[in-house]
Amino acid sequence: MTMQKKWGFIINPVAGNGYARKYSDKVSQMAKKYDLDASIVHTERRMHAAEIAAQMADSGFTHIIAVGGDGVINEAATGILDRDNITFGVVSAGTGNDFAPVLGFSDHFTDDDWHALLQNDTIRMDVGKCNEHYFLNGMGLGFDAQVATENYREDSELKRGSGTKYFWHIIKNILFYKERFFKSETNGYTREAVTFMKTIG
Repeated sequence: MTMQKKWGFIINPVAGNGYARKYSDKVSQMAKKYDLDASIVHTERRMHAAEIAAQMADSGFTHIIAVGGDGVINEAATGILDRDNITFGVVSAGTGNDFAPVLGFSDHFTDDDWHALLQNDTIRMDVGKCNEHYFLNGMGLGFDAQVATENYREDSELKRGSGTKYFWHIIKNILFYKERFFKSETNGYTREAVTFMKTIG
């Protein structure tokens, strides 16, 4: 007997400066078009996506899709990394959509992307881990970490209008950011260097 597919869409309503909230209607439309047994839930706080994803997995959802930018995608995946029976997917609808194109999707979803997503053609992929936190596509140290940091408040919430200020932070740090000392260990080999940027992907 084939298990009934149950789809959960986790939307970060503030992603893309509110674009993802408006995109909820499109998610509903596509769920109806493809006759999915689907539930749509909006996040309300930081790391809420991980909680929702874990709850959905416990409730028998077979497919969990994060809708928004890289933040909600990473959070939602974190909630179900230990579940072998869950298919995880993404719908890009944020400001910074770096991960979705890695999978072959557009940086903002099209109808063709929806068709590809719902074909359910899946593969396994690796994830990274740093200081007990997982990441899907990449982790930056140095310059790009500084740029990202300037988009957040001390309570780790995204600053208002950060999407429009992002490129200003890049320009400012290109001009004024100074290299830093890094020490890294890979497979038992330690390397020390003064580095502008280090990226792990």
